[in-house]
Formats: sequence, structure tokens, C-alpha cells
Amino acid sequence: MVILLFCTLLTHYVTHGNLDVRGIDPTDLKLLAHYVTHKNLDVPDIDPTDLRRAYQPRPLPDSHVAGTNGKNIFSAMNLHLTKQPIVTAPCEEYDHTSLNNIARQLFPLQDKRLHNIYTRRNDRRALHFDNIIYKEKLWEKEKEMILVEPETYGVGSIAYNMTRDGKCAELVMWWVHHLPISAKNILKSTVGFKLPLMPKDGPAKTDHRTGEYVYQVTCDSCHRNTTASANNATNHSPPRYRLKNMTQCPKDPKTGLPTVWYEPVASVGHRKKRCDWDYDPPCQMCESVGGIVWGDQEHEITYTSCIPLQKPSDIPKNNITSPIWPFAFTVDEYAIMITQINEGGQFPGADPCAPHKYTNNTEVLYYNQTQGMRYKTKSGSQSTDIWHLVNGNMYIKIDGAYCICVSVFENGDKKKPPMGPLVHDYAKDAVLIGREKITVEYIEKTVVADHWNKGPHHFWIEVETNQMIRAWQPFNGLNVYSNWNYTEPVPQFFKVDPSCYTGVLHKNISCVAPPPTE
Repeated sequence: MVILLFCTLLTHYVTHGNLDVRGIDPTDLKLLAHYVTHKNLDVPDIDPTDLRRAYQPRPLPDSHVAGTNGKNIFSAMNLHLTKQPIVTAPCEEYDHTSLNNIARQLFPLQDKRLHNIYTRRNDRRALHFDNIIYKEKLWEKEKEMILVEPETYGVGSIAYNMTRDGKCAELVMWWVHHLPISAKNILKSTVGFKLPLMPKDGPAKTDHRTGEYVYQVTCDSCHRNTTASANNATNHSPPRYRLKNMTQCPKDPKTGLPTVWYEPVASVGHRKKRCDWDYDPPCQMCESVGGIVWGDQEHEITYTSCIPLQKPSDIPKNNITSPIWPFAFTVDEYAIMITQINEGGQFPGADPCAPHKYTNNTEVLYYNQTQGMRYKTKSGSQSTDIWHLVNGNMYIKIDGAYCICVSVFENGDKKKPPMGPLVHDYAKDAVLIGREKITVEYIEKTVVADHWNKGPHHFWIEVETNQMIRAWQPFNGLNVYSNWNYTEPVPQFFKVDPSCYTGVLHKNISCVAPPPTE
């Protein structure tokens, strides 16, 4: 009966224009009609209003819950909530325990079928955790921090109030987007139940958004527009981060596991595999340290040990290391190369969620700023010679036999010039995360090193020697450096073997510069 009723309503709405579908993708609308008509939808008894809201990706520009900045968005939401037949109370009247108890009430009443819609569409309303146990552990940690550092995390502190505000915003999101009408009716009739309102001051400033709070206030991004009433307009710079469940790679339908696993943003302070998703919250000491890795899943990596020592501001200026290479050198490397399978499994890629291939190498790197880079690598019984010239040509000769030439282009854009070898000061704009005591794999050495970060790349410079000793990029590889020699390599090392551009055992795959001349 419900199916038939909704089909009739949907047909009537679309035919007569009584359904405002401007915010719904036309493809989704057709699918919605098809699924309901043929009873293939996994939500046969869900209320049409809940279903329509779930399939609408964001409020329309003239919506009563849209605005131009976080504060007036939250204010509009509160005005709407107070007009509903549900008892509400200001967020600021609650403490953490009361809000946690409300969460325990709401969570079991959520309709997983709504969550499935959000997940399939990579919608920000999708939950970033699977069960209430995840929340219980966070709540215990919050209580512990209040006891350990009451001045920083205690009642009335900035941290305490931000945590409270995040909880309120999350509960409102659950109420609106995850609870079906039937569940809301149950709570409306529950004696003593009150729904917290959104924080009256809006979301915290971008620089203060950390931990779980990042997930809890995604609503101000979806509800933001630039065409809302001018009466609500205020000066507000757009946030510098982009939230779109970026730490959750798509799930493999065969295994149910993510294509590549990474810690959630909420694990701030404990993100050992990667901490640079959209660069907010920023990396902290002993985060993104990586380790011995052999697969894409959570259990397929062994992290190295790391102990935070000093924040950048606590390190004497005359004792800070530099991540800049010398102009010329030779260095030995141990490496785990992480390459994208869909790129042939031979080169690192830019897609963190693409399945990867893992290869253990030992290498010798010869470097000269004016001549390029020369690698002599060995993986098992296979040896490879690589010449990367300053003109962008990269010659790769495997086992002293067949040779190919490739040019690397930024994001595959061949309209741009090919990328040459690394310049000696490629890390000059890296950010100092802090000083750490870290164990370096392969050479089995624990050192005091400065941790530098540039994008997804992390470098450790040993304080004692001012030499790069370790590098980690979570979807490119692990490198351990030893035996630095600052003597300029002899020019012969950079001379490409003629068999790479003459004879029959070579192929130009994508090189755009001419081959070397004798």
C-alpha cells in the first residue's frame, strides 16, 4: 500500500509540478521512480518525505535553512527546529554527558537504509563510523582529558565548548537526516526528551576545527549559498578545507573493504599512515610516520616507533635542520616503492585510493643538479638502471637488456612540459612539524630528527648530521637513506647507455625530448 501510494504521489508531484526537484539530480529522480515502481528499492516502507530529503543533495538556494555564513545558517536551522512539534533547548544548556545520553537514544533509531543512500552517493551526511562503540571510546577519551588537563579541556574552556557544540550539530544532523518520521514520533512522545539546538554562535573558525568536530559541522558547507537574502549576508571568507568523506576510499564490492585504508580525520594525533587529507586538521608530531607496508588494508602495515620531543617553536633557531639537498651527492637507499596498479604498477600515482603494488628495492642514487638523477636499483633478482635527465626524458633499462623512455607529466597533462628530476631545493617550502625520536627501518637505528612535511610527503632530517635519513609518502613509498657522500659523481654516471636509444632493444613510450647525442 505504501509503495502504491508513493508511486501515485511521485507521479502527481512530477506531472503537476508540486514537487520542487531543482536540487535533485534528474538521473536520481528517474532511478527513484523506477525503483519504487518496480519494488527494487531497499526502502519499501520508508516515508516519501524522508526518501525525497535523502535524495536531495543539498538545500535549494532559497531554502529556509540556507544562508551565507555559518552563524546565520545555524540561526535559520534553530528557527526551523523551534517551529516543529518537538521540545528543544539551547545547545549551551547541555553538558557532555547529557548530549552523549541523547546520542545513545538517537543512534539505535537511525534508519540504516537512509545511511546507505548517502554512502552510495558519497554524500557528506553518511556516517564516518559503523557503531556506537566508536563514540563511546571517544567519550571516554574526552572525560580523561578533562581530568588530566582541566584548564585546557575542563568545563567552560574553549575545547570543552567546541566539543559540546560539535555534539549538538551532529545530533541535529542525525535527527533531520537519519531518523525516519516514525522514529521522530516515538521521541516526540517520550517524556522528558529534548532536542538540542544548533550552537548560537555558529561553527568554530577554521583554524580551530580539529578531531571529531570536523565531521560534526559539515552541514554549514552544504547549507551555504551566495544567493540567500541580503539581510543575512555578512563578510565571511570561505573555508580553506574541502570535506567530502575524503578519508574514506570507495569500498570494493567484492570484499566490502575500502580500496585503500586510511585513518579517519577524527583520529587527530594518532594518524600514523596519513595526516594530510585536505591539510585540515594539520599534521602533528609523530603523525604520518608510516612504516613497513605491504598492502592497502589496515592490517598490512607495521608502523615505526616515534616519540614527540619538541614543537617547532621550542627548537633553537640555530639548531633547526634543513630539508634541502646538496647540489651533488651519492647516497644508498632502502625503499618500498608504492605504485598504482592502474598505471601499470611501475610508477607512483597521484590517486591515494587506487589499488597499489608494493615492491622492496635497494638503490644507489647519483645526483647532480645540472645533469640529473641516476638510479641503480635491485629488487630480488631484477636489476634496473634509470637515467632521469634535466630535459624530462627518463630512460629505464631492465636487467641490462630492454630499455624504454618515458616522460612524466603533471597529472598526465601533456600540454605542460614534462617533469624533470627533482631540484635540490624541492623541499624548501616544507613545513616543520616538530622534533621527534624515531626508529629508522632497515638500518635499525633510532635517531633524533626534525620532521618536515610538504603535501603528502614527509621527510626526517637527522639533527646530528643534518642529513635526510628517512622519507614517507603514504601512496608513493618509504625511503631510508644512508652513507651520504657529497663528492660530485663522475659525469660518466649520467651518460645514458646508447642501447636505450639505438639498436632494436629499446622503445620510446612517451619521451618528447630528443635522445642524447654522442
